Amino acid sequence: MAFSARRFETETPVEERTIRLEERVDTIQSDVAEIKSDIRRLDGKIDTVKDSVETLRLEVKDGFAANDRRIADFESRVDKRFAEADLRAAAFEARVDKRFAESDLRAAAFEARVDKRFAEADLRAATFETGLEKRFADSESRIDKAFSDLKLARVWDRVWYLTSMGGTLLLVARAFKWV
Repeated sequence: MAFSARRFETETPVEERTIRLEERVDTIQSDVAEIKSDIRRLDGKIDTVKDSVETLRLEVKDGFAANDRRIADFESRVDKRFAEADLRAAAFEARVDKRFAESDLRAAAFEARVDKRFAEADLRAATFETGLEKRFADSESRIDKAFSDLKLARVWDRVWYLTSMGGTLLLVARAFKWV
């Protein structure tokens, strides 16, 4: 309360101030009532949002759980396919190894047959070579005999030639009266 220094009277009467205060209290009370109603309304909305968030959290959790299950199922299917592929690859590898082993056996048998044929051919070639050597030796001895016979025959041919030439020369000499 303010008093003027010269007078002891109040500036405004107390009643007016009380009325003004009451009006302000009424306004404040109506504002507080509005705020309370807004808060009650917001409480309902907050509860709704809270329930929605909780529901969303559960749905997301369930969604993640479902995705985790799907991923686990997918991983198990992929692992199963890889296992099947590994089994098929192992079976294929076994078949290939078996075929290579069979091929190696056939190649070894073929090589043995070829070696046998080469041995037979070498034996026949050796026999043929021995036969040729014997024939060449026989032919050589026959040729040597023929040459020796030929040499003897040549000697006789020369004797006969000389005799016939001598007789012809004698005949010509008598004809020309040289002798």
